[in-house]
Amino acid sequence: MKNLKGLLLSVLVLLLLFALGGCSGSSDSDILTSGVGAESCYGAGAPVNAVAYGDAATIKLYVWEEDGEEEGFVEASNGYYVGQGTRTLGVQVDGGVNGRGRVFVSDGGGYQVEALLEGDYYVCDFRFGAENMLCPLLIQEIYANGYASKKKVILRTRPGAKDNELVRDGLGVLVSAGLLDILKGPLGDMLIEQPLDVLEPVDANDAILYAELEIEEIPINTNININDELEDKLYQENIKPMMALNLTNTSIPIGDILELPLPSWLANMLMNILMGEPGPAMDIGLGGLLGGLAGDGEDDMMAMILGSFDLEDTYLFLDLYGMPDMTNDAAAALGAGLYVAGSVETEIKDGEVHGIFPDGVSVFDPDNLTHESFLYMDPGAMQGNIGVDFSQDNLSQFLGGLLDGQVLKIDDKDILGEIPVAVPDRPDECLQELWISFNRAGLAFDFMASQALLILDDVSIEYREDGSARWQMSVDINLILGMGMHKEDVEGEEHSMLDIYLTLIPELSHCHVMRDNLGIGIFDHSAFIETLFAELPAMLGGGATGPLLSLDMSDMDIELSNIWTSSKKGRCFLEMAIDEMDPSGLCFISSAGM
Repeated sequence: MKNLKGLLLSVLVLLLLFALGGCSGSSDSDILTSGVGAESCYGAGAPVNAVAYGDAATIKLYVWEEDGEEEGFVEASNGYYVGQGTRTLGVQVDGGVNGRGRVFVSDGGGYQVEALLEGDYYVCDFRFGAENMLCPLLIQEIYANGYASKKKVILRTRPGAKDNELVRDGLGVLVSAGLLDILKGPLGDMLIEQPLDVLEPVDANDAILYAELEIEEIPINTNININDELEDKLYQENIKPMMALNLTNTSIPIGDILELPLPSWLANMLMNILMGEPGPAMDIGLGGLLGGLAGDGEDDMMAMILGSFDLEDTYLFLDLYGMPDMTNDAAAALGAGLYVAGSVETEIKDGEVHGIFPDGVSVFDPDNLTHESFLYMDPGAMQGNIGVDFSQDNLSQFLGGLLDGQVLKIDDKDILGEIPVAVPDRPDECLQELWISFNRAGLAFDFMASQALLILDDVSIEYREDGSARWQMSVDINLILGMGMHKEDVEGEEHSMLDIYLTLIPELSHCHVMRDNLGIGIFDHSAFIETLFAELPAMLGGGATGPLLSLDMSDMDIELSNIWTSSKKGRCFLEMAIDEMDPSGLCFISSAGM
């Protein structure tokens, strides 16, 4: 699959569509929990019919806080940090058409506490465990008729980077001397239209690379480092990251280097660097990037999915810097922070549109890190020839920034026809749609333990007819991430396939019907997700025990011989043994607004 950037989006949509289709095609005794009744609905994990949109009460959540001499209930919205242990919660309920009901607070699964009315609040003590980063709190006011008004709030049990904070140690990269030797030819061709004679790591105090080349019979040899201006400004507010290229031991003046034939994106980047302009030296327009990857076929599922996203003014900024202290003769080390911002202002440089790094972004305080900084960046311990050290905070922030505010709209009658219970048969002139949206606070990676986790809490699925909402579900999906590789014959050629495994954690994965004008209560608290994931690899064309998806790395001019993954203390490390690589296979970046 060539569409690497769109992979995650496709997986999410497939999961949700197969979930609904799989549930509707099974019997009550199979993978659904049936029997929604007034007497049975008060138990933990019991299905509860949701009221219609116009009948729902307004529910607000509060957390009891004590700060010195002041104490009281503080309203908690999505992303509120509650820590670990037992906390006192308050709930306020207003409106609705069913009168006063009983209020229950649960983790969406088997742990539930009833909140009792004390003055202006329904109050309960709720236990937050240390094992989960997020808690998708489900609050229900259940009425005597077996129906309920519902609200879901995502709370954090561990701190993390805020949306307006730059995680500077988000990404670490080790590139071995062997891989640099493989790359010197194609990388030189891509950057300066001719091969580099030498490209290797250098063990020096102020550099990470050493390069040699010759242009118009002029020999050039230089140490190279990327120096970031943020290094001594970690605690200042409103920092605008930039980077500076440090050329030492060069045999020609820098002014002559600027006259080299460079791609426009690289020339603009170097001008930002050398002129010291504020803002990251690299910005990627995600609208152009994903649009180019989507394809243009009428029947292309990827084109339909990505076409639903509005990323026109969404940019990925890259705060990049070299790390000489972690570089030696075996491998060069670089660090980076990724930051995604939507609705950014733009400017035109040399006829190309570039994003302007937003104001009000500060550096994530290292004292508040929930991950160890560059835990795996040890050239001497490498098994492959490239290693990438990911931070859970930066990847979570990246995923949230990418999906925040996006709505996938699916109106294909053939697809919707696979969901007969939840999507009724309507005349052709009726516009039927599924709207899928994401709660930014519920999107996270968790790398604290040896198993890497992907968390997708409170994914909203809403069914609409002619623009009118008919029902809404909230889905929590927690997955164990795994990776591997294999070789596969593709039209007579051996290709390297990167395998992605996603294993469901059933006790942390739930489905809740939140609003219901059609009577689909049987889906609430249903147990279909576990069965779904057991069958999903086969649904996508693989074996019953195989990977969920396999990416053809050869299509990106990367030939793999092995990979290794590990995670702990908030970091995940991916190592690859690459036999051959042409960076021009990834040149879609240069046409996407960089």
